[in-house]
Order: sequence, then structure tokens, then C-alpha cells
Amino acid sequence: IAFRPITDNAKVLHHWILYAQTGAFLTGWAPGDDERQAFPADIGMNMPTGKQSLRLDMHYFNTMGTQPEKDQSGVEVCIVKGEHLRKNAAAVTMSFASFGNGFVMAPAGAKMAPITGTCNVKTTAPVHLMTASPHAHTYARHMKFMVTKKDKTQIVMHDGAFQFGEQKSYALEPDVVIETGDVVTTTCTYTNDSTKNMTFGESTTNEMCFNFASYWPAGALSCSGGGG
Repeated sequence: IAFRPITDNAKVLHHWILYAQTGAFLTGWAPGDDERQAFPADIGMNMPTGKQSLRLDMHYFNTMGTQPEKDQSGVEVCIVKGEHLRKNAAAVTMSFASFGNGFVMAPAGAKMAPITGTCNVKTTAPVHLMTASPHAHTYARHMKFMVTKKDKTQIVMHDGAFQFGEQKSYALEPDVVIETGDVVTTTCTYTNDSTKNMTFGESTTNEMCFNFASYWPAGALSCSGGGG
């Protein structure tokens, strides 16, 4: 029903992701994402159980360091069982994303250059988006996430400046409800003063463009169209 990041050595910790052993994204952390709200009272996330049922991927960046660095970062998970289980199960989608033009995210010399990915929504039930969580690296300057409904009305989930060290999750109040036929667009804007194209990748010297959005009911959301 809640996660709490534990940040030890922020100097080298790039981000971490907690996965189920099946590969399902459960939660993650990036610089600045230290304040977390618990799920609403009737919503929780089903946690896998058993030996090796969870995998915590730690991503470090110490390429400029001259000494080894130690770290004990991680995550605390608050759980309930039995009669306290909640009726609505939540999940996190990784489908709200853009992968640039041929995986080029920030072209050489770019000045506030946007890239946009599109999710053509498919649902098995109305999906309630609860949060928007922008994630990119050091060349990103602005993030915008929008839903275009079937009737062409638009809902802006997030529209704001971005800094790598100040990432966080934004609550959508009220929930944004999406259904089959709606379109979610994810736009990241980059400035790149170098002479090298910055491509998609996990290193801090590469780039990403994601909105890791939490939603319920779990498993009811899929996308077509991709993050191009």
C-alpha cells in the first residue's frame, strides 16, 4: 500500500527499479523522487511472494570518480494481508514514452527540440490514471503529457520544466479516466549544446523520455502506436 525510497549515496545513484521476477515494473526512484504518497484507501498493488520473486535493479554512475563508492540504497515496502487486502489492484505502465527519431533523442545543437510518443489506448475496462512521473536525463528541459479523448477534448496531465535532479511523481486529482480510442501523447523537449547526437540509453550520458504512470485496474491498459 506504500513504498518509501531509501537513498544512501546520492552522488553515484542514478536510479533504481523494483521489478517482479516476471518483469513487471512495480516502482522506481530517480534523483529528487524522495516524497511518496501511499495508495488511496481502496487501492493497493499485488506484490509477488516467494523466493526470488522480486528484483531490485540498481543503476550507478561513477565514471568520473577516482575511488570506489559504497551504497546501501533500497526501498521499504508497506504491505497488508488477508482481510486487509484492498479491492482495486494498481499497476504502473511503461508504455507512455518516446524513443526519438531512430533512437536519437537530443540532436546535436538542439535548442528546446521536442520529441513525441503516442499511445493509442486499448482497455478492457475504464482505466484510472493516478500519477504522472516524468523521467529523462540531463539534456531534457520540459515534459508534457496529454490525453486526447475520443470526442477530441484534451486533458493535460503534466506540463512543466524538467531538471534531472528534481524528478518526482505528480498526483492526478481527480484521476484521469481513459478508454479504448483515447490517445496519450508523451512529449520531452531537449537542449543539446554538444556536437554529438544523444541517443536512447540507460547511462546518464544517454537520454530517455518516459511517463511512468500508475493506474488501476491492473492489467486493463495496453497501447498500440508506440513511442516514435
